[in-house]
Amino acid sequence: MNKIWPALLLCAIGFEVVSGNGGAVVGNLTACAGDALELMLSLLCAYMLWCGLIAVLESAGALSLLNRLMQPVLRRLFVRTSRENAPALHAVCANLSANMLGLGNAATAQGVRAVAQMHKKGGYYEEIGLFIVLNCSSVQLLPTTLITLRAKYGAPNPQDIWLEALLTTLLTTLLGVGLFRIWAMRRRKGHE
Repeated sequence: MNKIWPALLLCAIGFEVVSGNGGAVVGNLTACAGDALELMLSLLCAYMLWCGLIAVLESAGALSLLNRLMQPVLRRLFVRTSRENAPALHAVCANLSANMLGLGNAATAQGVRAVAQMHKKGGYYEEIGLFIVLNCSSVQLLPTTLITLRAKYGAPNPQDIWLEALLTTLLTTLLGVGLFRIWAMRRRKGHE
């Protein structure tokens, strides 16, 4: 990919220069760079706000409560991890909690820690796969990035997509877990 994208970019710029639109290319590149910087700063501010809110919730014990509420479900999904690897299950809970609050970037460290803990004990490959499916579907109670983008671009009610986003992520999570379970059962039957 490190070679494909620059090649595509150079081809597009070359085509524009050959077709006589070289000046427009330079103007568009600088305008897009400014737009990208503005978008990055607005997302950074929102990210800092939500990270601060998460720190306050963590200090107040709300994240621990969310983790405790998730434990029964996660114990059923990650049976072996919940029995043999408490640090990995805690990292899974922290990762999914951050994802639920719309902080995917903050969840990354916990996700890496969870996979590392499962991998260190060995033989958790099926549960690592399930964890990756859960991360990809990413149930979000608060789609903060999407709300921030909608607010930045002038949506009258940026939060009005909340219900649709929640239902979509719930559906993709249920579908992903269901399909993963079917695949895992077929895989186990094939190895017997």
